Amino acid sequence: MTVVKIVGLGGQGVVYMGWVLGYAAGLRGYYASVTSSYGAEVRGGEVSTTVVISAGSEYSPFARRADVMLVLHECGLRRVGEVEPRLLIADSSLEGREEITARKVVWKPFLAEAARTGLSANMLALGYLARHVPEVGLEDLIEAVRAGGRDVEANVKALRRGYEL
Repeated sequence: MTVVKIVGLGGQGVVYMGWVLGYAAGLRGYYASVTSSYGAEVRGGEVSTTVVISAGSEYSPFARRADVMLVLHECGLRRVGEVEPRLLIADSSLEGREEITARKVVWKPFLAEAARTGLSANMLALGYLARHVPEVGLEDLIEAVRAGGRDVEANVKALRRGYEL
């Protein structure tokens, strides 16, 4: 079983990222549960998605800890202690990063790359995440985006670029 936690702000596409990851796992024959949490704000409030991927259907869709945690906003850094991820992947521009030292952390410039290329930061980050979730590959994510999404070609391009980061 692999547990992935994604945290960001409303408007960053965090819920969509969870859907794509769960759908991609299903394409490989895994069971996936996607749960999301967000406030009443349409944009700007904290949003988190947890994806539990399992080879069998006997598992709990709720998890207190994560194997991988992806953070796109500072609000997620405050939650690292609660989740205790095996691997933390976070945007390199986040404030408070100097406080995160006792874990395996990968800092990547998702937001800067999005600004530079015009690609979406969430799809760049999801493409990179595919390198760290063994049940899902890049092509699975691409197929999931093609199955249910808009701006498909731009998102596919962002997934590919993110995987290369």
